[in-house]
Amino acid sequence: MIVSDLKTYYLQTYGCQMNQYDSELISWMLSERHYAPTDDAAAADVAVFNTCCVRDNADQKVYGAVGHFKTHKENNPEQVLVISGCLAQKDGEEFVSRFPQVDVVVGTHNLADIPELVERVQQGEGPFVKVEKKGNHFHLPASPASNFKGMVTISMGCDQWCTFCIVPYVRGQLRSRPLPLVVSEVKRLAWEGHREILLLGQNVNDYGRDLEDDVDFADLLDSLKDLKGLDRLRFTSPHPFYYTQKVIDSMAANPAVCEHIHLPLQSGDDEVLKRMRRQYSKAEFLDLVRRMREAIPNLSITTDIIVGYPGETEEQFQETLDVVR
Repeated sequence: MIVSDLKTYYLQTYGCQMNQYDSELISWMLSERHYAPTDDAAAADVAVFNTCCVRDNADQKVYGAVGHFKTHKENNPEQVLVISGCLAQKDGEEFVSRFPQVDVVVGTHNLADIPELVERVQQGEGPFVKVEKKGNHFHLPASPASNFKGMVTISMGCDQWCTFCIVPYVRGQLRSRPLPLVVSEVKRLAWEGHREILLLGQNVNDYGRDLEDDVDFADLLDSLKDLKGLDRLRFTSPHPFYYTQKVIDSMAANPAVCEHIHLPLQSGDDEVLKRMRRQYSKAEFLDLVRRMREAIPNLSITTDIIVGYPGETEEQFQETLDVVR
């Protein structure tokens, strides 16, 4: 079979690196069904929007793009339009009620069902909405888009329920992959030539708390120490509350761990942090930064800050500025 005989798929990804990883899984699944990628959205046999809903503007971008596909479907009625990801999980049936051109809506827990549902639409069935909070695509082999960098999901979901965050509602609660499976996937990617690995999780350093085995994020970092072919190891997104001293020591002891972390502060005021349900104080955050810099002297730190959190006063905002300074 030559490439021109293959069916094609168009894939548009919105949002975080976890979504990018999920898109790599979708690409692998469609490739296994003999689809080839294309940049021609209008002519593709299957068009997939892998969506995000963390911010409202992400919602609007997706809805605008899906609206434009009405013309594409009129000109290419055999095209199958798939909506996946967090916005699909959140809005579900709304997509097919608002947009008759949508054929398949698949939530964050059901990505593995995409190929089957696409085939059923091609056989005249549908539309389909599958946003069940069960299912598992953890163990599908992703196909990294980069030749030198690979991403590995180590967990999905989050149990923190921060008041500003939608993640637990659309990604579910914490589900960690068994440590041997994670290590095996990292080894495979390193063997294939991916010198940098990014470990992914909505709350990445909370890894392992739900597993029956007594393992945590520090144990995972230790298991990846001195791995042949792995030059750089990164991870996102962490939570300050789960940066134990054991994790810090494991980071310092692993030469592949990059000397950069993203450490979300969100606010420098204790009352605001309490209302956010962040589980740490300003003093605890600053002590964590101090201990990290002691263990990793050349460490660079980036952060997230929410300005104008509901009820925040000018004085509380100044508390945040004091931390930044």
